[in-house]
Amino acid sequence: MAATAAPAAAQSTMTCTYNAQGGELVLTGADSGNRFQVPGVGQRLEYNPGRWAYLMDYDPKTQDGNICPQRMSFNTQSYGSTMGGQPQLDYSLVATYGTYNLNSGFTPDPHQINLTAGGPVNMSTATQGQCSGFASAAPDVRLHFQGGNYNEINFSAFSEGDTTLIINDPNGNWYCDDDSGGNLNPLLSFTPMSGQYDIWVGTYDRSLAAATLAISELPYNPNGNVSETSLGGGPDYSLPPTYGHYSLYSGFTPDPYEIPVVAGGEIDIAAYTNNQCVGYVAEAPDVRLDFAEGSYAELIFSVDAYDDTTLIINDPNGNWFCDDDSGVNGMNPALSLTPMSGQYDIWIGTYDNATARARLAISEL
Repeated sequence: MAATAAPAAAQSTMTCTYNAQGGELVLTGADSGNRFQVPGVGQRLEYNPGRWAYLMDYDPKTQDGNICPQRMSFNTQSYGSTMGGQPQLDYSLVATYGTYNLNSGFTPDPHQINLTAGGPVNMSTATQGQCSGFASAAPDVRLHFQGGNYNEINFSAFSEGDTTLIINDPNGNWYCDDDSGGNLNPLLSFTPMSGQYDIWVGTYDRSLAAATLAISELPYNPNGNVSETSLGGGPDYSLPPTYGHYSLYSGFTPDPYEIPVVAGGEIDIAAYTNNQCVGYVAEAPDVRLDFAEGSYAELIFSVDAYDDTTLIINDPNGNWFCDDDSGVNGMNPALSLTPMSGQYDIWIGTYDNATARARLAISEL
């Protein structure tokens, strides 16, 4: 943080530079030979562009002197964006619908997160009319992103309600949108930057609404890039599973738990995952698993077949995973996931658009 003094008569101002450490700003550098006027207690200080703290105390106590205070404490609960008003959105809070880590080239693309849009914060009041809608104080989603070769990253939301979108980027800048995505849905496009994005999905009229946030490196297409329950028209986890819905608890027997299926389908999964996954699958999941985690360190899904099969899984957090040949016999897939309780939707595909008899195995061993 750079704190700049108010000018004193016949003297130039002094700049004191601080780094945040817990609830304090600790002096890291200063100009020499000039005077520095210590900000008053309760004064709002800009810590980064668009990010604010409120001064509570300082050490030493001198209000005006030729040295910089060594430490200044601030109220971390007041972090947020004023955007022309009092702090309303608090990115120090835990994201309501999760923190996600994505590297450039992620699959599937778009990465989708289901959530409930809206909240009590009137964004028009908070931003002097620059943004619209009502959102929660805490971010809905936090994204840690590692940029790569793509030249844009898009954030969009869609819902049957009228949604809005507010994002704080890695540099602390704020952006908002209402209807740029078409059909009363918002869209924000950025030049990719590595770092933390805090994301709020609001509603225009204060009501709450079911919505889906979509994150993509591909050109925005409201009819293809975004789908509430599928990979842009691909696998659809809202459909009932073809070969059964199973419930397993950690320590289940027999282990492995095996389910016979017919692998394959008409959907070319490469077209929906930026070529990161391969094979042909059905629209509906082959198997749905409700799992309760325990003390085991991994949960393994594998396929055994005479033909070349592939595997795609949507985990309880909505993340997608796929594999082609990591299993036995060189042409069968396997995925080892960190166990978490919840619903897993599982597709078994074939590499060459044929169908094949196969056996899905689920194991903790």
